[in-house]
Amino acid sequence: MATRAKSEVFDALDAGTLFDAILVDDVFGGSEFLGELLERVPDRPCVLVGDDTDPDALQKTIQTAVREGWSGYPIPADEHARLDCLDEYDFEQPTLLAHLEGLTTTARECFDADVGFVGVVDEDEEQFVTSQGVDWETLDRSDSICSHGLLDGEPLVISDLPEDSRVSYEPIHSEEFEPDFYAGIPLKAASGQHVGMLCVMDEETREFDEEDHSALQWLAEQAMVHVERYGRAS
Repeated sequence: MATRAKSEVFDALDAGTLFDAILVDDVFGGSEFLGELLERVPDRPCVLVGDDTDPDALQKTIQTAVREGWSGYPIPADEHARLDCLDEYDFEQPTLLAHLEGLTTTARECFDADVGFVGVVDEDEEQFVTSQGVDWETLDRSDSICSHGLLDGEPLVISDLPEDSRVSYEPIHSEEFEPDFYAGIPLKAASGQHVGMLCVMDEETREFDEEDHSALQWLAEQAMVHVERYGRAS
């Protein structure tokens, strides 16, 4: 099912329309509408499509998404290329890890945030390359906020995590940490693919202005400089 109008999507769902996958204009990437859509059809792939999407890449992504059951999270139209790009890196390289830990510390201090992390999103889960303030290792992709941040390359800022339809709150909530605020910047590879996110989270919401965006963007760019320099898989 493909559409460019939100109302058409929900009308079709209410009418019981049968479909294998949903194609959504990438203008909705990172939006709460996308979260609502995934809640309504958690068992169907949802692929974001832009005006510059390569038709062959899109067809390959849809076919694989339907066959492999990629559902419960938004899928970039170039997901095959993104996963291939991710395979080119080894995020466990010691020198790379040291640099990413330093940038994570800087991000936490810059924004006075409870939590900071670098997460990379593969086919099934988000892997936390660094994780400061919490002890996270992996998270199912369907529960990953960062899955939404990968879609359009823009900063993703959520000021009320418990109420946001994109967020599976229970997996990230604990007695020790009750997050309310999230801000993340995609990690953009030299090929243009988004392989992960540099993020901060906090129990207190706050304003996040253009200066804040620029600061976190710069840190994310520095992270990818180190990934390209020290993280190439041998």
